[in-house]
Amino acid sequence: MGFSFIDTSAIVTSQPLKDWGLLTEPITNAAGQQIHYAQGKTLGGSSAINTMSYVRGRKGSYDKWAEVEGDNDYMFENMLPYFRKSVHLTPPDEPKRNNSNVTVVYDPAGFSDNGGPLQVSWNNYVDPTITWLTKIIEEGAGLSLSDVGFQKGELVGHGAWLPGTIEPIKGQRSSSENSFLAGAIPNTGITVYILTQATKIIFDDVPIPHATGVTVNSLGAEYKFWAKKVAPAADGVGLDIPVVSRLDGVDQNLHDPIQIFAAYQLNTPSAQTLVGNPELEPEILQHLHNGSGPYSSAAGYMAFEPIPSAYRARLSNNTLAKLAVYSDD
Repeated sequence: MGFSFIDTSAIVTSQPLKDWGLLTEPITNAAGQQIHYAQGKTLGGSSAINTMSYVRGRKGSYDKWAEVEGDNDYMFENMLPYFRKSVHLTPPDEPKRNNSNVTVVYDPAGFSDNGGPLQVSWNNYVDPTITWLTKIIEEGAGLSLSDVGFQKGELVGHGAWLPGTIEPIKGQRSSSENSFLAGAIPNTGITVYILTQATKIIFDDVPIPHATGVTVNSLGAEYKFWAKKVAPAADGVGLDIPVVSRLDGVDQNLHDPIQIFAAYQLNTPSAQTLVGNPELEPEILQHLHNGSGPYSSAAGYMAFEPIPSAYRARLSNNTLAKLAVYSDD
């Protein structure tokens, strides 16, 4: 329960520097609608436009992955050290959050004192409306506050105040660009070309093709890159990329998690209404001054509820068969 910067409705937002503006094919089970499929078009990819919520997957999903692949390295407990290694956790700044009704609970063992470079922390602002919503979730739905958070592979049946990919001092987004990439550039000597799009992989002309380079477009000019040289080509580029080697199964079976929201209009202040008010110059200055206030708000509170048995019984056999593929947790 935070808010994103890229709308995923059928109305494509006008942010061409950040988003590819992709639309799905018409979806049969969504009344034939085409949905905006938000994908980041910038350094950092979709980590530059997402809701910044930092939640690890369920134990069962990773253990199922290990079972399918016959490789226990994919089990959650074996993946956890790499999760811990990749992020640097900063505990919540309670004075900046300034809300005595909220208790952030997490297990420090889910993180490492030496982790990084991705910054993970909690908002320096608590949305007052969400504090009431948490009570509804806990008392009405019976989803208690988790005593370890959502970083140990246990999600269903609990709620938690989510950490986000937030640089805590300035209260700004920590993306893969300003964390992993920023650290790799001085340490590896790689060169990053901005405003440049790779359009084609170049293969050599042998019975079993090998990739030898890449074609890119930069500000309307096309270039070919090889390991040790760059050769300019004709201006303009087409994207009619021929199939060099057809491999059945490639580009198939992607499971991208989706969320479906039921939205209700509120008459209480929230982070969205505050940020959307052009008259809130003091709040803007507050964010610029010490990284707090509503403009530092991203991830909020989330709870995971299993499908109740009464509702599950109404599902079709086809739907139940598809759900059975997933782990019980």
